Amino acid sequence: MPANWALVDVETSGLSASRDRVLSLAVVTAGADGTPLSEYTTLLDPGVDPGPVHIHGLTRERLRGAPTFDRVAARVADLLAGRVMVAHNAQFDYSFLAGEFARAGVPMPVERRLCTLALNRRLAPPTPDLRLGTLAAHYGVPHARAHDALEDTRALAGILRASLAEARRRGVELPLVDCTPQRRDPHRALPKTPCAYRSPGPLPAGGPLVQGMKIAITGDTRLAREELVARGVAAGLNMMTSVSRHTSALVANDPGSGSGKARRARAEGVPIIDEETFRKLLEDVRPGVPLDRADTGRTVPRPRPAHPRTLPRGAVFDLPEAPWWTIAVSWEQQARGAADVVAFALDEDGRVAADGDFVFYGAPESTDGTVRLSTDGPAEQSVALDLAALPPAVRRVAVAAAIDGPGTFGDLGAIEVAAVPSTRSVPLARATLDTATTERTLLLAEVYRRGDGWRLRPVGQGHGHDLPELARSFGVDVED
Repeated sequence: MPANWALVDVETSGLSASRDRVLSLAVVTAGADGTPLSEYTTLLDPGVDPGPVHIHGLTRERLRGAPTFDRVAARVADLLAGRVMVAHNAQFDYSFLAGEFARAGVPMPVERRLCTLALNRRLAPPTPDLRLGTLAAHYGVPHARAHDALEDTRALAGILRASLAEARRRGVELPLVDCTPQRRDPHRALPKTPCAYRSPGPLPAGGPLVQGMKIAITGDTRLAREELVARGVAAGLNMMTSVSRHTSALVANDPGSGSGKARRARAEGVPIIDEETFRKLLEDVRPGVPLDRADTGRTVPRPRPAHPRTLPRGAVFDLPEAPWWTIAVSWEQQARGAADVVAFALDEDGRVAADGDFVFYGAPESTDGTVRLSTDGPAEQSVALDLAALPPAVRRVAVAAAIDGPGTFGDLGAIEVAAVPSTRSVPLARATLDTATTERTLLLAEVYRRGDGWRLRPVGQGHGHDLPELARSFGVDVED
């Protein structure tokens, strides 16, 4: 168990970390058992409209004269350094803090985080929901004012302390998530990760990407460069730190950039694509020729992981051969509303060939029996896939969920997606999707073909519409 914690709460001008800003924040440091050690809180001048004042009460008048984040960034960094960041719905607070640190040009020293929402989903306390106030009442923790950063963080400290004790008593593993540290120089060369595939040459116009392609990045990116590189590496690309005549493509949002990489790419005739194109092409990376196969004529088998691999959204995981794979979906049961898991067997155009390729509670098995839905309870559902028997025309299976009744996925909280082969009783990979807010439908994961095999990719993409419209978007004929 980590020796120190930094509990964090932020109040923001909206829900988008890339567009909205932090209005106030609080950090409470705590010892190994969750006992608070110090407190820090401040209002911030966001430089934008404060947004939903009826929720947080932070008007322009209250924020006038407050420091900007760059003036407090060093203090906040000192409190976070060497500690595991803790928050309720931690991805939300982490994303907003990461954005503020990036704007300030100060490294964010968070290497791991713990979400108390995800932890309590594992603990499953007898509460109607897992909101901060509900958990505070359950654990007997005072919670004077909701949406006050310091009061929320004080309540969070009590919830953490009680949750840690309960997890220790029951032997429940903490859902710790590794974070890519934020760096002072966003264009700094990242450590080179070896690639297991031979380079197939330059990227053709319009794609596709092929494993082993040498990809470099230059200039500002909307997604953190570390994340772009990680996604490229996970897809089997050779992510480079420089450009040469052997580079397959350069990713640059400003193709006219005067950077050394861009100048070299233009001089060598290296294709230049923007970030949006690169991220779209990452969804369909074609299999390459492994170095071991190219060099020796045989493939060295890869060992299976002993523990489930934790996948961030957008990462990929090669599924080993198994008679069946189960994509298990679980969340904390809520009093208001519920969710239904569904699946779509899709062709290369992302459409079902027939309505029988839409698997849901009313038709829990595809026409050919290769996709099956099972319900293990109101908060545990799964989709079983006979990948070897799926028709060749099926290129991917989309697993989604839809809210049944009132509420949104923000009310449901963190959702865990796990991939379990029929040859094992435990997952080989899992992902926690904890960023949903007002969505009514959520694309959870995709299982898609790669050469002779299959891959899993957690998605976490939400929409405001209901299940019928989602089904129509995949070509299902839904009656009004």
